[in-house]
Amino acid sequence: MNILVTGGLGYTGIELVKKLSNTGHNVVIVDIDLYDTARFLESCPNVKILKADILTVDWSVILRQYSIDVVYHLAGISNDHGNGVTAEFGMKINYYASVRLYESLRFSLVHKFIYPSSCSVYGLSQNNAVDETCPISPITNYARCKVMVEQYVRQHQYPNISTVLLRPATVFGPSTRQRLDLLINRTIIGALAGTAIHTPNLENSRPHVYIQDLLRVYEFFLTHGGGLNTYNIAFGNYKIRDIVRKVQLVTGKSIHICEDKKADPRTYCVNSKRILSVFPDLSKASFEENLSATVTSFIGQDLIAKIDEDIYYNKRIQEKKWGTSL
Repeated sequence: MNILVTGGLGYTGIELVKKLSNTGHNVVIVDIDLYDTARFLESCPNVKILKADILTVDWSVILRQYSIDVVYHLAGISNDHGNGVTAEFGMKINYYASVRLYESLRFSLVHKFIYPSSCSVYGLSQNNAVDETCPISPITNYARCKVMVEQYVRQHQYPNISTVLLRPATVFGPSTRQRLDLLINRTIIGALAGTAIHTPNLENSRPHVYIQDLLRVYEFFLTHGGGLNTYNIAFGNYKIRDIVRKVQLVTGKSIHICEDKKADPRTYCVNSKRILSVFPDLSKASFEENLSATVTSFIGQDLIAKIDEDIYYNKRIQEKKWGTSL
């Protein structure tokens, strides 16, 4: 198949592109290459990289020129908690650019649109474990934009396009475009390096998903699902305090925590029964085994010595690019 991956040079996007390419698909990436990762795909077969801004690119030309069958829309910007861009700019990227892409599919050959929203749309939940039918309560600009895109797609269904809406949990694990600013990743690298780890309220709960498990779900929906179904993608739920303890056990390191109870108030647990009903083999390993694999990768990449490099932190690179803050 001919597949378009927006944001295909990002943390999960670059790994998805490699997986799709390795299984024989032709992949077109649209990405501004903010993190200088295009060079890692130079030897990847069947991959075309278009360094372009999703705000201005002519989608109709790309969809027609490359006879695109399926679109994974991963491009976006995490602009919450002072991550270097304004709420207005985040709205342009995460909502308006997404709608512009979706509208362009109407008269194309595309037959499937796969959109990763986020479990962060649940925000603050008093339920034990929220499923896809529960009320949502987004409390960040990023999450509100995700909700708006979901709503727009539901209200503007095109008969020729099968749509899948996915809500991934907090992602962790190794990637070619590594991030050390995600909750579990930064806890691991902080433990390995012996630096203080800044966390939100330790009693807050978060769902999680290992990056390779998420990619397997993305690949699954290439040929399955549709009908505008929504799926939570999470392997488990833990309080942040328990995540820290598990990382400590896996690394064998003492961890110094700097807790800021006001930093990020999100707390929720999610129910994954719907995705498990269609994809029961969601995870190949336990949470602890995936933590261990991440530790091994971080050590192998010598990330302890590179912990202060800007490239691993979205906020720093975004501030350099756009020069604004919340």
